Amino acid sequence: MFYLSEKTLSKIFWEKLYESPLVSEAQRDVTKILKYTREIREHFPVGSAGTISPQSSEQLWLIARYFSPKHIFEIGTFIGRSSFSLLAGSGATLDRIDSCDASFDQFFIPDEIKQDFSNAQKLNYHPKTPSVKALAQILSLGLCPDFIFIDGRLCDDDIALFHKLDPMNTIYVFDDFDGIEKGVENCILLRKRFPELFLIRPNSDRSIGYGQISILFPPSRVMLSRQQDLPVSLQL
Repeated sequence: MFYLSEKTLSKIFWEKLYESPLVSEAQRDVTKILKYTREIREHFPVGSAGTISPQSSEQLWLIARYFSPKHIFEIGTFIGRSSFSLLAGSGATLDRIDSCDASFDQFFIPDEIKQDFSNAQKLNYHPKTPSVKALAQILSLGLCPDFIFIDGRLCDDDIALFHKLDPMNTIYVFDDFDGIEKGVENCILLRKRFPELFLIRPNSDRSIGYGQISILFPPSRVMLSRQQDLPVSLQL
């Protein structure tokens, strides 16, 4: 037997991700996104919740390009920095992204985003809508997200709906995976229900973009290859 621990696989994943020639493209897009979301932030109440870091935004772009999802469901829109990062990273493979926020309804898509990212019209915003209600609405339409980004707090009702997704093709991505923050709690809750999922821990190497993003994915998504290190979408 040849054994690969989660720790070893996590290290390999982040190293290979940042070997992609598209890292510079991700950084350019994130620079634009930071500018636009700072302007959106001005429309929110003073002292309201924070957003993901530039490093996490860059990693989301690369992760979205890596897995090339067709339908993203995001829990926790806020000012849309993660939404736009996933949108830009997914590119042409994306059919739809649904993003919900239980607390706010001030988010909007600036004209500059629509001009810079041709798939911006694929973003559907669910304002002041809990994740359980938003996902139930999506499933009722016969849709089945294959990529879930979680930047809010999960509950048992969320997990019950996750059972209606395709377990062998769904990627779960968490922000705030640090200490006892919500990302860790969410991951533990999800893994109790789906123990077969494999964990990619956050990148700990500051030289290639330190962040708090983690990933749960089915082991069936691991492909052994003699030469190929990255998906074709990250080699262009």
